[in-house]
Amino acid sequence: MKKMTIRTVACFVLCTLFFTACGSKENANKPEAVVNTVIASGSMTFSDGEEVTAELCLTKGIYYNDTMKEYVPSIYTYGQNYEGSYAVRTVDADGTVLFETGLETLFQDRGETFNFSEKFTLEAADYNGDGCPDFTIRQPQSSSTSGYLLLTVRKDGTVERLCSQEIPDTNTLGGKWSAVLKHNAQADGKPITGCFYNNAIGEEQQETYVYQKQSGLYGLQPEQ
Repeated sequence: MKKMTIRTVACFVLCTLFFTACGSKENANKPEAVVNTVIASGSMTFSDGEEVTAELCLTKGIYYNDTMKEYVPSIYTYGQNYEGSYAVRTVDADGTVLFETGLETLFQDRGETFNFSEKFTLEAADYNGDGCPDFTIRQPQSSSTSGYLLLTVRKDGTVERLCSQEIPDTNTLGGKWSAVLKHNAQADGKPITGCFYNNAIGEEQQETYVYQKQSGLYGLQPEQ
């Protein structure tokens, strides 16, 4: 009877360890909640030398990868995914938040959920020569083309759109989530070059976006 008791206890312990291990493995292969996590940041320098930091923060979302059942292949999903609600904000050298707004208020007509495959750097340039730093954020438009949202940082830290529409690219910028767009700050209109795939003719085409002083935004250059 004593021998049976020892065997029963041993069996119980082994079973407990087995199911605990299985449960841990199962939990490890589930999405992880992500809250208030900076996914991208970059130093923004004004023409007078002052700096602020721009950040892209996942305020509420999940992390999952392509081994999990929640993963569904599409142009909006990747091997790794940081998906959810995002905010764009600026922070001064003391860590004080100067400005914050939901990404959906800037990246219009894309809903409230965004997804990025990794943490990255926000790359800055002064496209229109006004002394304020500008940066981009990319999202897919189709299987062959992405759209870059062009944003500018004002002197008080406010972030605003600098384009009336997304500037397209067909991976000429390496598929970076933030990149310095092809531009000529010395030419009239401070032109930016976009590139898209024209399905009608089966070819890539370039188009030019120019700075329009009246609206304060980049827009597609009218055909001449």
